[in-house]
Amino acid sequence: MKEIRIYHSPWRMLLLVLASLVFAVAGFFMTIHSPKGFLIVVGWISVVFFGLGGLYMLYGTLKERLTGKPFLTITDEAVIMEGMKQAVIRFSDVESFEVVKMGRQEFVAVHYKTGVEQQKHNRNTY
Repeated sequence: MKEIRIYHSPWRMLLLVLASLVFAVAGFFMTIHSPKGFLIVVGWISVVFFGLGGLYMLYGTLKERLTGKPFLTITDEAVIMEGMKQAVIRFSDVESFEVVKMGRQEFVAVHYKTGVEQQKHNRNTY
């Protein structure tokens, strides 16, 4: 089987970075134009949360584009996910996959063979 490489959409990631920037700037203006302590705290939380989130998305997108490494690779032996750390799901360790619905979102659940999941947690690697 040919290796399948999946990359993030650069336009979608750019829109998410811009949206994060808008919320971070709005939080900053909330802190400097608000007379109340509670709104100042909410503003700084917004700046930190959306600012760091936007920077992380920008970093991930640039890293993916500059290194050419996809965020998801499917091979004959495994699924490899890149993120803060690499996660590998070996097909030999998997009993089954299942599509799980949560609200309007669909996710792929991985059911490992008996004992494999516990070994992964004990080794603290995926």
